Amino acid sequence: MQPLTEKVYECSFGVEAHMICDLLVRAGISARVDGEFLQGAGGELPLGSGIKVRVAPADAVEARAVIDEWERLQPEEPTAAAPPAASRSMTWFIAGFLLGGLCVALVLAR
Repeated sequence: MQPLTEKVYECSFGVEAHMICDLLVRAGISARVDGEFLQGAGGELPLGSGIKVRVAPADAVEARAVIDEWERLQPEEPTAAAPPAASRSMTWFIAGFLLGGLCVALVLAR
């Protein structure tokens, strides 16, 4: 058995790395996940993509092809809607401020 030293995938989440590793194993390619326990070492700090999936150097080309095919089949993530314009937010703030002032004035006038 060849050592699994060639990095074919890198990510930030252990679940994603194990999913890719399982995908490769089902394709008949030996794979392992490295660095998943470092994910918790930073606590709440973003440490970047330190989790790697490794295969034998002889299987690297085939593994990358399997991963590319899997990524190609994934649906695109929906794009986020544009945030409301700042002027619209300011208009609502001023309207709320004036309405609140009017309510306070009516309550105090009694």
